[in-house]
Amino acid sequence: MLAIVFNYEDMAKCDALERMGVIYHEVSHTVTHVFAFIGEEESKIGDESRSYLGEHIFKQVFSIYATEENKRERTRERDRKAFNKLGEEVKGTKLQVDQQRNRSPGSDSIHQPKGVFSGTENGNGPSEPETRTGF
Repeated sequence: MLAIVFNYEDMAKCDALERMGVIYHEVSHTVTHVFAFIGEEESKIGDESRSYLGEHIFKQVFSIYATEENKRERTRERDRKAFNKLGEEVKGTKLQVDQQRNRSPGSDSIHQPKGVFSGTENGNGPSEPETRTGF
């Protein structure tokens, strides 16, 4: 039995062309292992035999990967809808879940002051006038 294992989260970070390249790369190793398992010598394996077996395995692996990707996308859509519905039910608000299409968290919603507040000379509050005595 042979298994080709991918880390889906790592693959999701790649573009489509890179994902196909990774799949092809691993299929190429698999073809080598299949021929070694059945006892074929590397010098006796024809180019067509290697190509047809590689094509067959690639189609199978790519089909499984594409099916898994579609399932994950449908699950993400279902989860977005469920969170939005829940948000509408909770205090009449709408939760903003994954609204950024590039999966980034979006803008920073915590206010960060840019400088010293007005009416102060430093960050420690209003300065007190100096008092001089004894002259």
